[in-house]
Parts: sequence; structure tokens; C-alpha cells
Amino acid sequence: MGPDAQRLASEATSDLDIITAAQHGFAFIIDHFDRLISLDVGWKALDVSHHSLQPDIVLEDVKYLETDNGNGTKDISYISRHVCKRTWPQMMDVYHDRRIHQDVVARTYFANMPHEEDDKHIYHTWLDEHVKVHDYKLQLGGTDRKDTIHYAEKFKHESPHGHGEVSMQFCIDTLVAPPHHFVDRDNASHIGGSAMFDHADHTTAHPVSNIYCVKNQTIPVLADVYEYLIKPMSLATEQQIVYGEKHSKATTANTIRCTKTI
Repeated sequence: MGPDAQRLASEATSDLDIITAAQHGFAFIIDHFDRLISLDVGWKALDVSHHSLQPDIVLEDVKYLETDNGNGTKDISYISRHVCKRTWPQMMDVYHDRRIHQDVVARTYFANMPHEEDDKHIYHTWLDEHVKVHDYKLQLGGTDRKDTIHYAEKFKHESPHGHGEVSMQFCIDTLVAPPHHFVDRDNASHIGGSAMFDHADHTTAHPVSNIYCVKNQTIPVLADVYEYLIKPMSLATEQQIVYGEKHSKATTANTIRCTKTI
């Protein structure tokens, strides 16, 4: 998304180069969020007016790209903006900085971190039979277990809202760990991330932040985009807000610093 990302992707010679290109693309659509549809590349606005907001989210705005794969599935790329009743450093603390200790508790799943290097993490997450996953295979009577390995990295960025941080996760294909009889490998979620910035009206008595979420995922062609993608993500964001308020001490002064700027 955008000239820098397109150039970097065309010049890429490794997976890490592709990741950098995707990060530039996320930054681009954040910076141009208000005029994405006018770019005339297929962005559409999702009508969220008839969906109720989570208690700690005061605004939602969603834009998405849709591609029919011709095999009963479609690829959805979306970016959603959520104005949240919490400071962004607390949110990033739960979402990325201390995800292995905080997010797993906030959203009730299991995970470990096989590798950590500065603001780069590799997460192994899995869901057991007690965790209900919003997945079309459940509707078909299939398993409700998922097993994913993600590479995650965050970077500093200055958006139209001001300074903040962006974290992105990329699914890792693991040929050495094939599907097990009780494991359903998640091959449909390709990329996701969250960007967090102060809100313009940051002088109010109650802290408010702008959260941008991005994802590219394959879903059934008849699936409702909001119910299938946005609602579960909003629920997860609400859980992170509540947990961050109670358990995170992160501020703009003491948050874990990024080593990369885009």
C-alpha cells in the first residue's frame, strides 16, 4: 500500500524485506486513512452504524479491500480505527510489549515465546477446546483448536494524531510442524497488526487513544465481514483495554522503546 511499500516489495530479496515493505504499507494507510476511498484502488467503507460499540470504545470506522478467490473464499484486507478510553502505551504494553504475560490473560488463551530480541518476538499461540474461536470450520462441525506461530515486530511512527507505535504480526509457515490430530493449523490468517497513538483531544480528564487495526485474512465468500472479522477484533480490543487499565503501568515515558522508525 503506497509507493514506498511497493518499491520495497519490488526490491525485496528476503522474507524480512517483505515484512519491512508491509510495515511501510500499514504506515501509509494510517497516514491516509481519511482519504483511502479516494485513492481509487478499491477501498470500501464498511457500514458499522447498526453495530453496538464495546463499552470502552467510543468510535469505530472501518475500510476494507475484498478479492473473490473463485473457490468459495475471499481475501479481506481491512484497516479499522477505534477511539478507545485508555492510553496507548498501556494498550501496546498488553498487545505487544508484555503480550506473553498480559494478553494471554486478558483474552484467555495459551502461548509461549520461543524467541525475543529487542522489539522483535516470535509467538507460539494455541487455543484449547474451552476457547471458542470464530471460525467457519466450527460452523461446519469442525475442530475449535488453532495453532499459530507469528513473527511480531513494532516500530515508532508519527501519524496525523501524533507520535505512537505500530506492531505487526506475520504468520510463519512451519513445514516441520505439520497438522496434528488435535491441532488445526491456521492457514487463513496471513498478517495482522495494531497501531496506537494519542487522540487529538488528549487534554481531557479521561485518556483517549486512537487504535488502528489491520489484517489480511481468507474467509468464506458469503461471510459477513463485520461479524467474521471486526466484531471479534473489537471484543479482543475491549479485553485489552480493561486489562491494561488494571494491570499496566506503561506511560509514554517508560514504555519499551522501539529500535525501528517508519
